[in-house]
Amino acid sequence: MVAAGSVVVKDVPDNVVVGGNPAKVIKTLNPNRRMLKREMLFSNSDFYEQNQKDLDRYVMEGNTWRNWLRALLRPGKRD
Repeated sequence: MVAAGSVVVKDVPDNVVVGGNPAKVIKTLNPNRRMLKREMLFSNSDFYEQNQKDLDRYVMEGNTWRNWLRALLRPGKRD
């Protein structure tokens, strides 16, 4: 795996992450370890959708028009 913007000037060994200019080994990967893939994150769309709704509810909790107006007129340290 090569990091974005890296300049590779020589051969890179297998199962490593390289980055920089010139590219240097940053991390060695264990080929036997199961990797989390993007497709696995979205394989159960109902579960993902419910998680997003729960996260939205948690983040927006206590977010009222009064608090929004107060934050505009008299912002505090937590705003």
